[in-house]
Amino acid sequence: MKTIVLDAAGRFAPLRAGFEDAGIVSIVTQSAEDCLRAYIQHADTDAIVLFVEDPGVIRRLLVRLRSINPMYGCFLVAESEAAIDRLRVDIPVTRSGIGYVHESVADLAQKLLLLDNKEGERRSEHRVAWRLRANLYAHDALDQKIPGTVRLAEVVSLSANGAYIASSRVEVEKDSTWLFEITLPDCIFLVKGRVVWINQANDVPERPRGFALRFEEMSRAPQQFLKLLIETDLVESVLRQAGQPFGEQRRIR
Repeated sequence: MKTIVLDAAGRFAPLRAGFEDAGIVSIVTQSAEDCLRAYIQHADTDAIVLFVEDPGVIRRLLVRLRSINPMYGCFLVAESEAAIDRLRVDIPVTRSGIGYVHESVADLAQKLLLLDNKEGERRSEHRVAWRLRANLYAHDALDQKIPGTVRLAEVVSLSANGAYIASSRVEVEKDSTWLFEITLPDCIFLVKGRVVWINQANDVPERPRGFALRFEEMSRAPQQFLKLLIETDLVESVLRQAGQPFGEQRRIR
């Protein structure tokens, strides 16, 4: 199991050996900004461990983590139940756990490992919750744009492997393919995408009506470029979201 630990006060140090013995590999961070960056840059993370020192900072971090992945795995370690109550944040029950600093290392590690067995979404890549405009084109047999078929699309989320397109009137069919074109910093990104899911009847209320595209036939270079761009801009865009900032923002370009 791979975790990212936010530990500003150094409480995790005595526990680390016990966690490693239980098969839990940890990346330790000292600030909420570094914790967020580490979570975004390590897509294979199973869970995040937060030592509750400042409930206000933890609350804002939880909200921002939820904006990246609504079902992230979260394990809170606190002094008391009162410290947890002060967070007043909705954490998905299926992917969360609570421990207390007075518990043994073995008990804490066992509780954390239970997160890996609970049902919940674990994404293999990160998505940016941007509101971007893109163009969709019908294409011919040679994957060339067909003139006059362009339609403006609102991109709700974007990853290196696909995108979710909001559309109040869903006019695509599952397994149909489209050319997806979006203007990014320093380049125009054009790729063929296949419709893999349609949220036509608002089956998932937390997402607007629309459809999901999976990118196809993309070479590794542009895919890695898009992944790096998403990771970099996601850190900055999430840190700029509404609410009090963690602290001074830093650019990672």
